[in-house]
Amino acid sequence: MARVNWHGERLQRLVVERALRGMQRAGRILRDHIKRESSEPLPPEEEWPWYTNAKGEHRQNAPSEESYPFKRTGDFRRSVACQVLDFGDKLGVRVGSTIEYAKWLELGTRSMGPRPWLTLGLQEKWDQMQEALLGAAGGELEAGPIMTAEDEG
Repeated sequence: MARVNWHGERLQRLVVERALRGMQRAGRILRDHIKRESSEPLPPEEEWPWYTNAKGEHRQNAPSEESYPFKRTGDFRRSVACQVLDFGDKLGVRVGSTIEYAKWLELGTRSMGPRPWLTLGLQEKWDQMQEALLGAAGGELEAGPIMTAEDEG
């Protein structure tokens, strides 16, 4: 008669490790893309578009079509980071910036159009992030069998 041993704890540990690796890859894909896209320097002022404000004044402003923020000091670009979150029964990844004005870059203000760095990054890299997560989940389990059989004889 054979006895079957279930190594469920090992399986659970492997699944969590793979999920964490996938989350790290997905977060790095988004973080690195945002940093790359936010590296373009601000165009010279003479290239800025003209506009008419609410008072009817003809003014010149930095280009504000929905695009990534331009690099001025590099502080924003350096502040973009990713962090994997492990809540025990749930995992997540946070990509964001610690710079106070990052929110206003994303949403815009009364005097500045939005530079939706996070929204654009997610839209452009969503499929690649999903592939990183699914890729981490697939493949062979390297840590040995999940079940073993022993001969009780």
